[in-house]
Formats: sequence, C-alpha cells, structure tokens
Amino acid sequence: MFDYHTIKKEKVACNLCGKENYHILAGHSSDGLPADTCLCKHCGLIYLNPRMTKEGYDEYYKYFYREHRAQIKGKGSNVATYERGFDSAVRFGEAVGRSLQEYMLSEGATVDVGSHTGGILFGLKKIFPAIDMVGIEPSVEAASFANKRGIKTYNCLFEDFPRDKETNVSNILCMQTLNHLLDPKGFMIWAHETLIPGGRLILSVKNFRDQCRRGGSLASGIQIDHAYMFTPETVRRMVESAGFTVLYEDADEYKTDEELMKQKKSGLSWHHIRIVGKKNEGNNVLPLVPHPEIVPLLRRQLSRWNIVFYYLLFYSRRTAWFRKLFAIKK
Repeated sequence: MFDYHTIKKEKVACNLCGKENYHILAGHSSDGLPADTCLCKHCGLIYLNPRMTKEGYDEYYKYFYREHRAQIKGKGSNVATYERGFDSAVRFGEAVGRSLQEYMLSEGATVDVGSHTGGILFGLKKIFPAIDMVGIEPSVEAASFANKRGIKTYNCLFEDFPRDKETNVSNILCMQTLNHLLDPKGFMIWAHETLIPGGRLILSVKNFRDQCRRGGSLASGIQIDHAYMFTPETVRRMVESAGFTVLYEDADEYKTDEELMKQKKSGLSWHHIRIVGKKNEGNNVLPLVPHPEIVPLLRRQLSRWNIVFYYLLFYSRRTAWFRKLFAIKK
C-alpha cells in the first residue's frame, strides 16, 4: 500500500536557477495531503519542497499512480479505462499533429516521454505516416498495454532511455508530463543531446496560474505528483536555457469561452501551455537571462486574495449574474 505520510522526502534546490531561496505559497495539495509549494525568489519557478525521493516516485508511478488519481477523480483504473484513455489520446494526438504540422519534423523517430498507453503517438502517426513511434512510460501496466497495441514503448524513466538503439530522433514530446519530472531542465538538456540537428521539442504543460484561478485557490492547482508547476514565463525560460529556440508558443489562459470550446472540439486539451522548440547548435546549456520583474509579478498574481478575486470575477457560478449584467468577459 502507498502511504504518502510515511514515505521518505527530500529537500531540493530550484531546478531552473539552482538557488535555494523561496517563498512558501501553500502547504497542502488539492486532496489535502501536506505539500509545501514554493516560489523561487530568483526565477519564479514553482515546485514542491520537500518532495518524495526519486525511489519513492519511481515506485509510486510504477504501481500506485493511476489507481491513486482514479480514486481522487472517482473513476476506475481497469483495462476498460485504458481503452477509453487510449481512444481519447489518439484524438488528442491527431489534433496536436494538425495544429503543429508546420513545426514538427515529419520523418524519423518521435519519442513521447510519459507516453502512457501510446495513444498520442498513434494519433500523430495518422498525421505523419513516416514517423517511427517510440514511447517512454514508467507505468508497467500502461507500457504493456502500448506494446500490445504495436507502439514500441520502453518501461523506464527518460534517463534510462537506450539512445544507442534509437539514434534518429526528430521530435521529442512531453505532453502533460513535464509537471511529473523530477528534473525538468535535465530532461530538456537530455532532449537537446538526443535530438538530431534541428530536432524539435514539443511540450504541453498545465498552467499553474490558470489552474488556481479557475479553482479559486492555490491548493486547487497542487498535486503530490506534480513536483514542478509552470507558468508561460517559466517554461519558456527553461526551454531557452536548455539550448532551444522557441518556434511556437500558445497558452489558453486568457482565451474566451468560445475559443476554448472550439479548441476542445478540435481535440486539443484546455488550460495548457504549448511550446515547440528547435534545437540550437553548439553548447546547449545557456546562461539564464535575468528577468527581475517575474517574481514580484507572480507573487501578486498568486496571492490568496488575487486568486479569489479573479475566480469570483470570471469563474464562480455565484457571480454569473454579475458577469451577465455587466457583460464581463475574460
């Protein structure tokens, strides 16, 4: 049985700038578990500190994660659920392929880190028939499901990916998985080293600020499996500092309901940040460009009263009459 309260925890430094000074934003997750959520005073990255160790997370993802999340959402975690999730991911993969068709490379291996059942890769294959589908998935059951579907999937962490066997990697995807990585900048550096010249890094990651605003509290955006939480400002800085030029960036945060509904109908997810980076030549680790305005901006935006005000103004059902009366739109 998984017991979060007794599992070993560790203190960590900021993954983006390496500093150890931070503000504590909140002390518990959306399901009430203790989770100190910190905002780095130097670069604005948000992360859990302390958090479970690598060994603890490895065990959690291999055997407990899907069941734990299913319990929180009140859903099952059986094979039928995998089937439904696969079909949904295929549709999402097709939508990603269509929306990013001019930015992705159409041949070579496309590696999905955190590929789960492989549905996203399967959907991308419909848009880019010449790509080779390769998944990296820490869940034993999900990796097995994907392999049975004919999607080559390694049951491992990205650090253990056999680069000697997969040498022609054109695209690396991390779709709704970056939050879960214990070393997201290390992942991006790894991606830079793994990709062919001019290869593409494609990310879709939850926007923490948007989550909190829509939920009406900081805790609504915090999960124990999200070791790191991102805003558009911080994820772009991390991509660029790892040696990529950003070719495409999109965030759902300030889109209208009509725009979001159109996006949902196309198969894309809501409330995310999407970025495509092109691999630069030469040394991939670049100095972090200072942006001193980011931290005070995020502190204001993520203050309790700012979150509650934003929620009441734009999202709460209790104030829907007010929005209608004054024709208030986000």
